[in-house]
Order: sequence, then C-alpha cells, then structure tokens
Amino acid sequence: MLSGIASAPGKIIITGEHAVVHGKPVLAMAINKRLKCHFKATKSQSSHLLISIDGKLVFSTADDVNSDASDKENEVALISHIINDLKCESTVAGIVEVTVESEIPQGAGMGSSAAYSCALSAALLHSIAFLVDFEVPKQGTEELKDYVWSYTNFLEKKFHGRPSGCDAATVVDGGVVVYVKATPPEVTEIRQLTQCKINKTNLIVVDTNKRREAKALVSRVTKLKEDNPNDFNELINTIGDVSTEVIELLQERVLDKYAFWDYISMN
Repeated sequence: MLSGIASAPGKIIITGEHAVVHGKPVLAMAINKRLKCHFKATKSQSSHLLISIDGKLVFSTADDVNSDASDKENEVALISHIINDLKCESTVAGIVEVTVESEIPQGAGMGSSAAYSCALSAALLHSIAFLVDFEVPKQGTEELKDYVWSYTNFLEKKFHGRPSGCDAATVVDGGVVVYVKATPPEVTEIRQLTQCKINKTNLIVVDTNKRREAKALVSRVTKLKEDNPNDFNELINTIGDVSTEVIELLQERVLDKYAFWDYISMN
C-alpha cells in the first residue's frame, strides 16, 4: 500500500490580471493557504481499477461496479490521460482513494482550482504509478515538476476552457512568479523573482466573501474587447506597462513603497 499527501498553495495576482491572456506580463505569488489531497493506493488481485474522490467512486474499469462521475467528468478525463501517458492501460489495477482538504476559498481569485488541479494530479500520478510499478521522478526534480505541470494544465483546461496558465505556473512553482503567455511557436516565459522585495510592501490579502466564476469574468472581458476594441487595447497596454514597472520596482535595491502603491492603485 502507498499513502501520502499531495499539497499545493493558493495564489494571488498582484498585477496583470486579464491582460495576461493577451500576452502582457503578470506578476503573481503563492500564498500560505494550501489545498491537500490525502491519497491511498492499494494493489489488488483483480484486474480492475477503482478510484474514489471524497468517498465517491468516480472511476471504475469493472463491468459490475458502476461509478458516479456525474459531477467529476473532468477528473475522470485526467485519470484516463495519466493512464494513457504512463502507457499502462492494460496493466493498471487496484484501489485508489483520494480525500480533499482545503484552506483556500473557492471563487475568490485565490487559485483554488489550480491548487486542486495540481494536488490531485500529483496524488493520482503517484497512486497510479505505484499500482503499475512505474518509477516517479524524485521530489524536487524538474522531471517530476514537468509531469505535475502538464497534468495540472490539462485539468485546468477542462475546468476553464482556455486559461492563461498563470495560476498553474504559480501553484506548481511557488514563490513570486513573472508569467508572459506566448503564442506558439514562441515560448511562454515563466520565471521566479528570487530577489523580489514583495515582503517589504506590507501587502494584506482580504477575502471579501464575494464569489465570482472565472469563466464569467473572462467572458465579460472578451465582450469588452469585441464592443470597444480600441479602448480595450489601450487598457491592456496600460495594464502591461504597470506590470512591467512593478516587476522592475520590486527588484530594485531599495524599494520605493510609495511608487509601488501608486502603481497598484492604477492597476
């Protein structure tokens, strides 16, 4: 039997929200609120795979055992994707149980979905790999991060359609992240601000308890772009300029707090 906990942090976006999907830089950071997936994988003598999430059977290869994936279709797609990626369709068998525990408020723009996608991806990867004796890369390696990053993005796309990837990058990498989405064949830029002075800003994160759906917000931004393309482009460019200035400001030897808060108020 294999048991463990996979966890991921929430996130906030400091500058650049919505403009990131249009190729402008975004500055985001992980926060000390986490989502955890407690998982247990048990090998069995049968040839069937059963996977439950929060006590609900969502995936079954047994003909005589019916799963209920009515509200977990995206998770089922992820399970199938991992099995296909590990090339173990004909050999994987056993029982996997996952229980989710979260400190991150949902619908608050704090990365609850991305943290769930990340932690669940890691839990399922380790569980399925254990059942088929696949050697998972060691903790802290780029190889393991690549697996989790790929699966996290896969599930985020299932949830949100065309996410920027910023949330996934932030919860997988942690720390303070600069993210610039590129259109292939250009390569998306993801880098950490290791010398960042964000801890000198006295930034406080407050949950207002006002819940919003990411898809609805993105749709409103898209409509604004369609209805007022000139105004929209000017706004996006301004947001991008503010993000660039804030990123540079936070890396200076001495932080100008007044300039920082001026830019934040503009954003």
